[in-house]
Amino acid sequence: AIIIGGVFEFLGSLMGGDVAHTISKGLVRTSAIQSNVELYVMLMFCTLTGTFCWLAFATYFSLPVSTTHSLVGSILGLGLVV
Repeated sequence: AIIIGGVFEFLGSLMGGDVAHTISKGLVRTSAIQSNVELYVMLMFCTLTGTFCWLAFATYFSLPVSTTHSLVGSILGLGLVV
């Protein structure tokens, strides 16, 4: 199972970066914050801080948690606010 998983992970990385492109360009409408770099930095810091707090909480209580899903969820929450 580990070998098959490794093979498919490698093949998936060669197939393209559609997921990375969607996360970097397709989740949040950035037109509201494009001209304000300080606001963008502050929002990304808040995203990382929120993700860290959730991961620390979930880890403390031994909850199953995904770092990637936590970060994407935090960015989606940011998109709702902006």
